[in-house]
Amino acid sequence: MFEEHALFFLFLLSYIYIDLFLTFKQILYTSIMSIVIVGSSGLLGQDIFSVLSDHYSVVGFNSSQLDITSPSSIKTALDCFDSIGFLINCAAYTQVDECEINRDLAFLVNGSGPENLARYCQ
Repeated sequence: MFEEHALFFLFLLSYIYIDLFLTFKQILYTSIMSIVIVGSSGLLGQDIFSVLSDHYSVVGFNSSQLDITSPSSIKTALDCFDSIGFLINCAAYTQVDECEINRDLAFLVNGSGPENLARYCQ
């Protein structure tokens, strides 16, 4: 069972990196300067923040600053910006063993959280 979860997780990570590459390509060819990174304290978020902040105005939020499981928290944190050109979600509950124990929390963070961010962006 662990191998199945590990393979799925690796597949998911490879998909995310391909998607991020395409997103970065789009960012590099546009003049929009407002970029928000949610989950900026994680490994992926830190890397993306450091790459983009050299050339663009980037703001990062960690889980204590913005709770993606709460639409009101998202609204409060992001409504203070005049315009957001890109919102990059790097927030995730990635501890596989903990996800199996805390399935509800894992679903909230990894399922409902991205949905809440997408709804805010509409």
